[in-house]
Amino acid sequence: MAFGLSKGKISPIAIDFGADSLKMLQVVPGEPTQVVAAACVPVPEAARVDPAARLSFMEDAVKQQLKALPFRGKRAICAIPGFQMLIHNFCVSRCDAEDINAMTDLALRERLGIEPARMIIRNTHALDHHRHGEAKTDVICMAAQREMVMQYLQLAGRAKLEVLGMHPEPQATVKALEPEKRGEAVTQCLIDLGCATTKVMVAHGGTLRLAKTINAGGESRIRRIAKRENLAFADARARRVEALSQQLVGVGAGVGEGGGGGGDAGGFSDDDDDLNLTDRVTATLVDELRAVRRHDRGRFPEAPIQRLVFCGGEARDAGVRDRLAACFGISATVADPTRGMSINPAEVDLGDTDFSQPCPEWTVAAGLCMSDANL
Repeated sequence: MAFGLSKGKISPIAIDFGADSLKMLQVVPGEPTQVVAAACVPVPEAARVDPAARLSFMEDAVKQQLKALPFRGKRAICAIPGFQMLIHNFCVSRCDAEDINAMTDLALRERLGIEPARMIIRNTHALDHHRHGEAKTDVICMAAQREMVMQYLQLAGRAKLEVLGMHPEPQATVKALEPEKRGEAVTQCLIDLGCATTKVMVAHGGTLRLAKTINAGGESRIRRIAKRENLAFADARARRVEALSQQLVGVGAGVGEGGGGGGDAGGFSDDDDDLNLTDRVTATLVDELRAVRRHDRGRFPEAPIQRLVFCGGEARDAGVRDRLAACFGISATVADPTRGMSINPAEVDLGDTDFSQPCPEWTVAAGLCMSDANL
C-alpha cells in the first residue's frame, strides 16, 4: 500500500460532493494505481431538499471519514457539484485567449441576465471557426454561484483541509476517461447519468468541445419505489442500488445491444400505472441526445463521435443505457475508472460499491485525483 511513500507521490484527497453521495478518494498513481483510502456516504433524504442540511451533512461526513480512514496529508481537490452549476455553450466573435473571459462575461450578462461578479466561472475554448463569413469562437462556460463555492471551501477549511482546486464535474470526467494516446485522438460522447441531473460531454482526445446539463436524473425513480412500496427513502435507495448492481454483473466492453429490460430497476413491471413517469424521463434524455448528436455533426463533420461512454451511478441501469445507446448506433461502454486499482479491503470503506464490478459512479472522484491545482 501507500504507506512510506513521499507526499509528492500521493494524490490530493479527491472530494466529490455528489447529489446522491459524498465520495472521497486518494490514490498513488502508477502501475497499478494504489488506493490509499476511499469512502462513499449516501446523502440522507433531508439533506437532498434542504441546502443548509446538505452542507451540514457534508461537513460532518468529511470530518468523520478523515478521522476513520487513512487519508494522507491535508491537500484536497474538490468537484463543484454538477446540479449546482450552469453549463452554457456560447458562440462569440473570434478573440484572443485572454479576451475569452471578458466576452463570456458579456454574454452571461446580456443573454442570460447573470452578473458574472457573483459567479465562479471556468471557461473552455472549444473551437475556432467561420459562420456566415465571420470568424467565431465556441466557448463552453461552466459557472456556479460564488457564495455556494465559498461555502464548500469553508467547509473543507473547517475540516482542516487545504483545497488546491475546485473543478467542474465535466472537466474531471473528461480527465478520468481520456482515451489512451495511440495514433489519432478518439472522439467520445460521455454521458454522466446522475441522481439529480444528466451531463453530456463530447471530447476529442482530452479536449472538451461540447457540454450540456439535462435536468433529469435517477432520484425520481428512488422516490417512486418509496411511494409504491411504502418504504423509507433510505430503504428505497438501497433496493434500487442492489437492483442496479445486479445489472452490471458481466458487463464488458459493449452495451446497448439489448437484454437490459425496459422496466424500472427496483421491482416494478411494465404494467405499473405510473411507469410513464420513468418513460418521460428517458424520453427527455433521448431527445436531448439526438439534439447533441445533430449539433456535433454540424460542427465537427471531420471528427464524428466514435465512442459512447456511460458514467455516473445511474449508468448501472441497463434499460436506460440500451435506449440511449440506440440514439447513436455506435459502440458503447460503461466507464470503470477504478479498474486495475490495487485495493486493500481492510483500509477502505466503499459503502455500496463493489470494486470488482465496473464503478461508473466513481468517475468524477477518479478524475479529480489526476486534476491540476487551479486555486
